[in-house]
Amino acid sequence: LNDPFGFHFKMFGAPLVLLLPLIAPGLSQRSDPEYNRICPRGDDLVTLPSGNKIRYLCDDCLIDPVAEHRSVKTIEECADLCSKEDCKATIWDKGLCFTSKLTYIGPSPGSSPGCIWMTAQTCFDSGDDCGTCLNDKEECEKQKRKCEDDLARCKPGDDECEKKARKCKEDLTTCEDEKAKAEKKERKCQQDLITCEDEKNALEKEKRQCQADLRESQKKVDDLQKAADQCTDDLEECKKSGSGWGGTEGKIKCNSGSLTTATLNGNKWLTLCGFIINDVKGGVRGLTLKECVESCSTDDKCRAITYDDNKGECYKAHKFKTGDMRYSNYYHTVLRLT
Repeated sequence: LNDPFGFHFKMFGAPLVLLLPLIAPGLSQRSDPEYNRICPRGDDLVTLPSGNKIRYLCDDCLIDPVAEHRSVKTIEECADLCSKEDCKATIWDKGLCFTSKLTYIGPSPGSSPGCIWMTAQTCFDSGDDCGTCLNDKEECEKQKRKCEDDLARCKPGDDECEKKARKCKEDLTTCEDEKAKAEKKERKCQQDLITCEDEKNALEKEKRQCQADLRESQKKVDDLQKAADQCTDDLEECKKSGSGWGGTEGKIKCNSGSLTTATLNGNKWLTLCGFIINDVKGGVRGLTLKECVESCSTDDKCRAITYDDNKGECYKAHKFKTGDMRYSNYYHTVLRLT
Protein backbone atom coordinates (compact mmCIF):
# COMPACT_ATOMS: atom_id res chain seq x y z
CA LEU A 1 0.00 0.00 0.00
CA ASN A 2 1.44 3.39 -1.03
CA ASP A 3 1.70 6.16 1.55
CA PRO A 4 1.86 9.46 -0.38
CA PHE A 5 1.84 11.58 2.76
CA GLY A 6 4.71 9.85 4.51
CA PHE A 7 2.63 9.48 7.71
CA HIS A 8 3.05 6.19 9.62
CA PHE A 9 1.59 5.29 12.99
CA LYS A 10 2.23 2.41 15.35
CA MET A 11 -0.75 0.61 16.78
CA PHE A 12 -0.30 -2.19 19.28
CA GLY A 13 3.46 -2.12 18.66
CA ALA A 14 3.32 -2.72 14.88
CA PRO A 15 3.74 -0.17 12.04
CA LEU A 16 0.41 0.70 10.52
CA VAL A 17 -0.54 3.24 7.86
CA LEU A 18 -3.22 5.64 9.15
CA LEU A 19 -6.70 4.49 8.13
CA LEU A 20 -8.37 7.36 6.32
CA PRO A 21 -11.65 7.94 4.53
CA LEU A 22 -11.43 6.72 0.94
CA ILE A 23 -8.46 4.44 1.76
CA ALA A 24 -10.43 1.34 0.82
CA PRO A 25 -13.29 2.40 -1.46
CA GLY A 26 -13.87 -1.15 -2.58
CA LEU A 27 -15.27 -2.23 0.78
CA SER A 28 -19.05 -2.36 0.95
CA GLN A 29 -20.81 -0.08 3.43
CA ARG A 30 -23.33 -2.86 3.93
CA SER A 31 -20.81 -4.53 6.22
CA ASP A 32 -21.10 -1.57 8.62
CA PRO A 33 -24.44 -1.69 10.50
CA GLU A 34 -23.76 1.71 12.08
CA TYR A 35 -23.46 3.32 8.66
CA ASN A 36 -26.63 1.58 7.45
CA ARG A 37 -28.49 2.83 10.54
CA ILE A 38 -27.71 6.48 9.75
CA CYS A 39 -27.46 6.70 5.97
CA PRO A 40 -28.84 7.73 3.60
CA ARG A 41 -30.10 11.06 4.99
CA GLY A 42 -30.01 14.81 4.30
CA ASP A 43 -27.67 17.36 5.87
CA ASP A 44 -30.18 18.51 8.50
CA LEU A 45 -29.16 19.01 12.13
CA VAL A 46 -29.76 16.03 14.43
CA THR A 47 -29.94 16.15 18.22
CA LEU A 48 -27.69 13.59 19.93
CA PRO A 49 -28.64 11.85 23.19
CA SER A 50 -26.30 14.32 24.95
CA GLY A 51 -28.40 17.24 23.68
CA ASN A 52 -25.71 18.49 21.29
CA LYS A 53 -26.62 19.03 17.64
CA ILE A 54 -24.71 17.45 14.77
CA ARG A 55 -24.86 17.03 10.98
CA TYR A 56 -24.43 13.61 9.37
CA LEU A 57 -23.02 13.99 5.83
CA CYS A 58 -23.23 10.58 4.17
CA ASP A 59 -20.59 9.53 1.60
CA ASP A 60 -19.03 13.00 1.77
CA CYS A 61 -15.73 13.00 3.71
CA LEU A 62 -12.64 15.19 3.39
CA ILE A 63 -9.15 13.73 3.06
CA ASP A 64 -7.34 14.29 6.35
CA PRO A 65 -3.84 12.74 6.53
CA VAL A 66 -3.62 13.45 10.27
CA ALA A 67 -7.07 12.35 11.38
CA GLU A 68 -6.81 10.69 14.79
CA HIS A 69 -8.32 7.25 15.32
CA ARG A 70 -10.59 6.93 18.39
CA SER A 71 -12.02 3.85 20.06
CA VAL A 72 -15.81 4.21 20.32
CA LYS A 73 -18.63 1.78 19.62
CA THR A 74 -21.38 3.90 18.06
CA ILE A 75 -21.68 6.76 15.60
CA GLU A 76 -23.40 8.90 18.27
CA GLU A 77 -20.41 8.50 20.60
CA CYS A 78 -18.07 9.40 17.75
CA ALA A 79 -20.17 12.42 16.73
CA ASP A 80 -20.16 13.79 20.28
CA LEU A 81 -16.36 13.83 20.69
CA CYS A 82 -15.89 17.38 19.36
CA SER A 83 -18.26 18.75 21.98
CA LYS A 84 -15.65 17.77 24.57
CA GLU A 85 -12.37 18.05 22.65
CA ASP A 86 -10.56 20.46 20.34
CA CYS A 87 -11.68 19.18 16.96
CA LYS A 88 -13.97 20.42 14.21
CA ALA A 89 -15.38 17.17 12.90
CA THR A 90 -15.49 13.43 13.39
CA ILE A 91 -15.37 10.74 10.71
CA TRP A 92 -17.03 7.33 10.70
CA ASP A 93 -15.45 5.14 8.05
CA LYS A 94 -15.86 1.38 7.72
CA GLY A 95 -16.74 1.00 11.40
CA LEU A 96 -13.87 3.20 12.65
CA CYS A 97 -14.05 6.63 14.30
CA PHE A 98 -11.61 9.50 13.63
CA THR A 99 -11.40 13.10 14.86
CA SER A 100 -10.37 15.88 12.48
CA LYS A 101 -9.44 19.55 12.72
CA LEU A 102 -10.40 20.26 9.13
CA THR A 103 -13.34 22.50 8.27
CA TYR A 104 -16.01 21.03 6.02
CA ILE A 105 -16.38 22.94 2.75
CA GLY A 106 -18.48 20.54 0.66
CA PRO A 107 -20.83 19.45 -0.47
CA SER A 108 -19.42 16.59 -2.51
CA PRO A 109 -21.91 13.74 -1.88
CA GLY A 110 -21.03 10.28 -3.16
CA SER A 111 -17.31 11.01 -3.31
CA SER A 112 -16.48 8.70 -0.40
CA PRO A 113 -18.90 5.75 -0.20
CA GLY A 114 -19.39 4.26 3.24
CA CYS A 115 -17.91 7.28 5.03
CA ILE A 116 -19.86 9.72 7.23
CA TRP A 117 -18.54 13.21 7.99
CA MET A 118 -20.00 14.60 11.23
CA THR A 119 -19.79 18.29 12.10
CA ALA A 120 -21.61 20.72 14.34
CA GLN A 121 -20.61 23.58 12.02
CA THR A 122 -23.61 25.76 11.08
CA CYS A 123 -21.83 27.94 8.55
CA PHE A 124 -24.39 27.18 5.88
CA ASP A 125 -27.43 28.05 8.00
CA SER A 126 -29.35 31.19 7.06
CA GLY A 127 -29.17 32.64 10.56
CA ASP A 128 -25.39 32.36 10.96
CA ASP A 129 -22.78 35.07 11.40
CA CYS A 130 -21.45 35.62 7.89
CA GLY A 131 -18.11 36.89 9.18
CA THR A 132 -17.49 33.63 11.02
CA CYS A 133 -18.53 31.67 7.98
CA LEU A 134 -16.08 33.62 5.82
CA ASN A 135 -13.23 32.92 8.24
CA ASP A 136 -14.04 29.22 8.07
CA LYS A 137 -13.89 29.35 4.29
CA GLU A 138 -10.47 31.02 4.32
CA GLU A 139 -9.16 28.38 6.71
CA CYS A 140 -10.64 25.68 4.50
CA GLU A 141 -8.96 27.11 1.41
CA LYS A 142 -5.60 27.16 3.19
CA GLN A 143 -6.03 23.52 4.24
CA LYS A 144 -6.94 22.40 0.74
CA ARG A 145 -3.99 24.20 -0.85
CA LYS A 146 -1.66 22.39 1.54
CA CYS A 147 -3.37 19.12 0.63
CA GLU A 148 -2.85 19.87 -3.06
CA ASP A 149 0.84 20.62 -2.50
CA ASP A 150 1.32 17.35 -0.59
CA LEU A 151 -0.46 15.27 -3.19
CA ALA A 152 1.44 16.93 -6.03
CA ARG A 153 4.44 14.91 -4.87
CA CYS A 154 2.73 11.60 -5.71
CA LYS A 155 5.02 9.00 -7.24
CA PRO A 156 4.47 8.28 -10.96
CA GLY A 157 2.04 5.43 -11.51
CA ASP A 158 0.52 5.65 -8.05
CA ASP A 159 -3.16 5.48 -9.07
CA GLU A 160 -4.50 5.78 -5.52
CA CYS A 161 -2.44 8.90 -4.84
CA GLU A 162 -3.47 10.48 -8.13
CA LYS A 163 -7.11 9.72 -7.37
CA LYS A 164 -6.79 11.53 -4.06
CA ALA A 165 -5.03 14.42 -5.80
CA ARG A 166 -7.92 14.82 -8.24
CA LYS A 167 -10.44 14.84 -5.39
CA CYS A 168 -8.34 17.37 -3.52
CA LYS A 169 -8.38 19.69 -6.56
CA GLU A 170 -12.14 19.28 -6.82
CA ASP A 171 -12.49 20.13 -3.14
CA LEU A 172 -10.30 23.20 -3.64
CA THR A 173 -12.55 24.42 -6.46
CA THR A 174 -15.60 23.82 -4.29
CA CYS A 175 -13.90 25.68 -1.45
CA GLU A 176 -13.31 28.73 -3.65
CA ASP A 177 -16.92 28.69 -4.83
CA GLU A 178 -18.18 28.43 -1.27
CA LYS A 179 -15.89 31.27 -0.22
CA ALA A 180 -17.44 33.51 -2.89
CA LYS A 181 -20.90 32.56 -1.61
CA ALA A 182 -19.81 33.33 1.95
CA GLU A 183 -18.49 36.75 0.90
CA LYS A 184 -21.82 37.49 -0.79
CA LYS A 185 -23.61 36.34 2.35
CA GLU A 186 -21.37 38.55 4.48
CA ARG A 187 -22.25 41.59 2.38
CA LYS A 188 -25.93 40.80 2.79
CA CYS A 189 -25.43 40.48 6.54
CA GLN A 190 -23.77 43.91 6.62
CA GLN A 191 -26.66 45.41 4.64
CA ASP A 192 -29.16 43.73 6.96
CA LEU A 193 -27.27 45.23 9.90
CA ILE A 194 -27.54 48.73 8.39
CA THR A 195 -31.25 48.18 7.80
CA CYS A 196 -31.62 46.98 11.38
CA GLU A 197 -29.88 50.14 12.69
CA ASP A 198 -32.20 52.32 10.58
CA GLU A 199 -35.24 50.51 11.94
CA LYS A 200 -33.86 50.84 15.47
CA ASN A 201 -33.42 54.61 15.03
CA ALA A 202 -36.97 54.90 13.69
CA LEU A 203 -38.28 52.98 16.70
CA GLU A 204 -36.31 55.23 19.06
CA LYS A 205 -37.83 58.30 17.39
CA GLU A 206 -41.30 56.78 17.65
CA LYS A 207 -40.64 55.97 21.31
CA ARG A 208 -39.64 59.58 22.06
CA GLN A 209 -42.77 60.87 20.31
CA CYS A 210 -44.88 58.40 22.26
CA GLN A 211 -43.34 59.60 25.53
CA ALA A 212 -44.04 63.23 24.57
CA ASP A 213 -47.66 62.34 23.71
CA LEU A 214 -47.95 60.52 27.02
CA ARG A 215 -46.75 63.59 28.93
CA GLU A 216 -49.21 65.78 27.03
CA SER A 217 -52.03 63.32 27.71
CA GLN A 218 -51.12 63.23 31.38
CA LYS A 219 -51.30 67.04 31.50
CA LYS A 220 -54.76 66.91 29.94
CA VAL A 221 -55.81 64.28 32.48
CA ASP A 222 -54.54 66.50 35.31
CA ASP A 223 -56.43 69.50 33.90
CA LEU A 224 -59.61 67.45 33.57
CA GLN A 225 -59.20 66.20 37.11
CA LYS A 226 -58.86 69.78 38.37
CA ALA A 227 -62.00 70.73 36.45
CA ALA A 228 -63.84 67.73 37.90
CA ASP A 229 -62.72 68.67 41.41
CA GLN A 230 -63.90 72.26 40.86
CA CYS A 231 -67.22 70.97 39.56
CA THR A 232 -67.61 68.84 42.69
CA ASP A 233 -66.85 71.85 44.89
CA ASP A 234 -69.38 73.98 42.97
CA LEU A 235 -71.99 71.25 43.34
CA GLU A 236 -71.45 71.09 47.08
CA GLU A 237 -71.71 74.88 47.29
CA CYS A 238 -74.90 74.75 45.29
CA LYS A 239 -76.35 72.11 47.60
CA LYS A 240 -75.51 74.25 50.62
CA SER A 241 -77.11 77.34 49.14
CA GLY A 242 -80.10 75.27 48.04
CA SER A 243 -80.76 74.33 51.65
CA GLY A 244 -82.04 77.91 52.09
CA TRP A 245 -85.10 77.07 50.02
CA GLY A 246 -88.09 76.57 52.30
CA GLY A 247 -91.32 78.10 53.40
CA THR A 248 -89.83 81.44 54.40
CA GLU A 249 -89.19 84.27 52.01
CA GLY A 250 -85.56 84.49 50.81
CA LYS A 251 -83.50 87.46 49.80
CA ILE A 252 -82.76 88.14 46.18
CA LYS A 253 -79.56 90.16 45.96
CA CYS A 254 -76.21 90.36 44.24
CA ASN A 255 -74.09 92.05 46.86
CA SER A 256 -71.81 89.02 47.23
CA GLY A 257 -71.21 85.81 45.34
CA SER A 258 -72.30 84.95 41.85
CA LEU A 259 -75.07 82.47 42.67
CA THR A 260 -77.82 82.61 45.31
CA THR A 261 -81.14 80.87 45.82
CA ALA A 262 -84.37 82.08 47.38
CA THR A 263 -88.06 81.31 47.77
CA LEU A 264 -90.48 84.06 46.77
CA ASN A 265 -94.28 83.85 46.61
CA GLY A 266 -94.08 80.05 46.77
CA ASN A 267 -91.63 79.78 43.84
CA LYS A 268 -87.94 78.87 43.85
CA TRP A 269 -85.58 81.33 42.21
CA LEU A 270 -81.93 81.10 41.20
CA THR A 271 -80.00 84.35 40.96
CA LEU A 272 -77.04 84.53 38.57
CA CYS A 273 -75.10 87.71 39.24
CA GLY A 274 -73.21 89.13 36.28
CA PHE A 275 -75.28 87.47 33.51
CA ILE A 276 -77.70 88.84 30.89
CA ILE A 277 -80.31 87.09 28.75
CA ASN A 278 -79.67 87.97 25.11
CA ASP A 279 -82.24 89.93 23.10
CA VAL A 280 -84.65 90.75 25.96
CA LYS A 281 -86.93 93.70 25.17
CA GLY A 282 -89.46 95.97 26.80
CA GLY A 283 -87.56 97.04 29.88
CA VAL A 284 -89.30 98.87 32.73
CA ARG A 285 -87.34 101.40 34.79
CA GLY A 286 -87.64 102.41 38.40
CA LEU A 287 -87.70 98.93 39.97
CA THR A 288 -85.28 97.25 42.34
CA LEU A 289 -83.97 93.77 41.64
CA LYS A 290 -86.42 92.22 44.13
CA GLU A 291 -89.33 94.27 42.75
CA CYS A 292 -88.42 93.07 39.27
CA VAL A 293 -88.56 89.44 40.46
CA GLU A 294 -91.86 90.05 42.31
CA SER A 295 -93.30 91.44 39.09
CA CYS A 296 -92.28 88.23 37.29
CA SER A 297 -93.74 86.04 40.07
CA THR A 298 -97.23 87.48 39.46
CA ASP A 299 -96.99 86.76 35.72
CA ASP A 300 -97.59 83.05 34.97
CA LYS A 301 -95.85 83.39 31.59
CA CYS A 302 -92.69 84.98 33.01
CA ARG A 303 -89.87 82.45 33.35
CA ALA A 304 -86.93 84.76 34.12
CA ILE A 305 -85.83 88.37 34.43
CA THR A 306 -82.72 90.31 33.51
CA TYR A 307 -81.98 93.42 35.53
CA ASP A 308 -79.81 96.39 34.48
CA ASP A 309 -78.14 97.40 37.73
CA ASN A 310 -76.88 100.71 36.35
CA LYS A 311 -80.22 101.95 34.98
CA GLY A 312 -82.52 100.11 37.39
CA GLU A 313 -84.30 98.63 34.40
CA CYS A 314 -86.25 95.32 34.52
CA TYR A 315 -86.69 92.95 31.55
CA LYS A 316 -89.00 89.91 31.58
CA ALA A 317 -88.37 86.76 29.54
CA HIS A 318 -91.26 84.40 28.77
CA LYS A 319 -88.93 81.71 27.42
CA PHE A 320 -85.19 81.21 27.39
CA LYS A 321 -82.40 78.67 27.16
CA THR A 322 -79.21 78.64 29.15
CA GLY A 323 -77.35 79.11 25.86
CA ASP A 324 -79.12 82.47 25.47
CA MET A 325 -77.19 83.96 28.39
CA ARG A 326 -73.81 85.65 28.43
CA TYR A 327 -71.61 87.32 31.01
CA SER A 328 -72.07 91.06 31.67
CA ASN A 329 -70.70 93.16 34.54
CA TYR A 330 -73.81 95.27 35.25
CA TYR A 331 -76.60 92.83 34.57
CA HIS A 332 -78.08 90.13 36.78
CA THR A 333 -80.43 87.32 35.79
CA VAL A 334 -82.92 85.54 38.04
CA LEU A 335 -84.42 82.25 36.86
CA ARG A 336 -87.81 80.91 37.95
CA LEU A 337 -87.27 77.22 38.72
CA THR A 338 -90.78 76.26 39.96
